[in-house]
Amino acid sequence: MASVRATTGDAEKLGMSITTKDRRWELLHSLWIGWTFTIGVFNWIAFVYIGLRAGQRKWILWGVLYLMPVTLVIVLAGAGASAGLGAIAMLLMVGSGVASIFHAFRVRNEYLLRLVALQRRVAESDEALKRRFSDGVDREEESRWQGTATPGETRRSPPHPDLEETGTYSNQQPRVHGDHPRCVASQVCS
Repeated sequence: MASVRATTGDAEKLGMSITTKDRRWELLHSLWIGWTFTIGVFNWIAFVYIGLRAGQRKWILWGVLYLMPVTLVIVLAGAGASAGLGAIAMLLMVGSGVASIFHAFRVRNEYLLRLVALQRRVAESDEALKRRFSDGVDREEESRWQGTATPGETRRSPPHPDLEETGTYSNQQPRVHGDHPRCVASQVCS
């Protein structure tokens, strides 16, 4: 039996989720689209927001592009420009505002998918850090130093973090230091 796989466009038509999250999550993370309905005044905020949130420079640049007509209108109004020039700037602002609405709905799916991927990477990274530093011990660092001692040597503590790493315990010279937890009472690190 052949499996049927819906694309994101088909998912939209069928009312299914685009991501592995539920529709409520997708709706909450699509509220940024509301900024585009300000008909050119605050539409740029939507694209700067999603660009920063998803780490996409292209969306930040679109936000800057959508900011230009608003800036032009403000500059022309402040400079007392002619009514004809002001009308052209206003049309440009409204036109870019309408275009940004369609643009926002076009990039929404990509944004949601990128956001889910970013959240998954952060969660996996957090879990890896929790496993690595469980009980307050860096297991990888500890096993590295345990493995460098020769069979005849007794296991000693890893060197002080400020010391140069030589790879063996026998080459480590004691250093005077008071902040390291492995320092003995005489203030000498071993």
